[in-house]
Amino acid sequence: MNIQYLKPSSEDVPSKDFQCNLAGINHDGLTGGHRQANIRTLQRGQPLILVRNYDNPHDRHATLALSEAGKDVGYVPAHLADRIARVLEAKRAVTAVVDDVEEFTTSASSRLWGVRITITTWKAKPKPRTPSLDGRAN
Repeated sequence: MNIQYLKPSSEDVPSKDFQCNLAGINHDGLTGGHRQANIRTLQRGQPLILVRNYDNPHDRHATLALSEAGKDVGYVPAHLADRIARVLEAKRAVTAVVDDVEEFTTSASSRLWGVRITITTWKAKPKPRTPSLDGRAN
C-alpha cells in the first residue's frame, strides 16, 4: 500500500486540536490483520497517519488512521471526518498522536481495546507584516 501524506513544515503552525476515540476498531483492517491486534501494538505518544478512504461506501468523508508501520487501527469518527477530510483535501498537514490505548467492556460484554487520539490540523505561518513607504502595514 502506497501511503502519501503531508507532514507539517517549519513554516506551519498548529491550527486546531481535536480529541476523539477511533471508530470501527473491531473489524478486519484494510491493510491486513484485525484492528484489535494492530491496536494492541500502539503506545501512548505514538504518531498515527491519517489518510482518506475514498472507497468507503458508508462515509464519503472516511478518514483512516494508520500506524507508521502502515497498520490500520480504525477511523476518525464520522462527526469529525468531514472536517478532517476537508483539511486533507486542501493539501494541508494533519497529524495525530495516540493519547491512550485502553481495554473496555462493550454493552454486549465483549472486551475490546480502544484508542483515544489527538488530531492537529496545521496552517501556514502568517507572514510578518512590513510597513510600506507611506507608513501603513502591508
